[in-house]
Amino acid sequence: MNIKLIIISTLVVLCAAHVTFGANLDSFPFDLTQTKTATWNDGEKTFSTFDCQLINLSTQTVSLTEITASKAPVAVWGALSYSATTKFPVQSWAQSISPNGTVNFGYLVDCAGAISWSWCNHNDV
Repeated sequence: MNIKLIIISTLVVLCAAHVTFGANLDSFPFDLTQTKTATWNDGEKTFSTFDCQLINLSTQTVSLTEITASKAPVAVWGALSYSATTKFPVQSWAQSISPNGTVNFGYLVDCAGAISWSWCNHNDV
């Protein structure tokens, strides 16, 4: 009976196991280049636009469904979908990034500097 309990407990743990990997988008397996394309002041606020290129540096295809911004941009384009929060869904056509593959997106922010981006990848065990 103790063996059955151990086996059942092990199965429950294995079925419930969930591994989460997360990091800054400018750390392995990614390299993120942000290029400022414009800056202006409307008399009250400073605005800047950035074009971003995300490269998969790993030898495996990486799935990326959502990225998080350190500050909510005014607008996003390219591989990102609009969000009213700081979490942005990645467009379905850009979610699977092959080795050395790139994904491009851009954003408008109400400040002069670039914002930080992070990712979280959930893998079932």
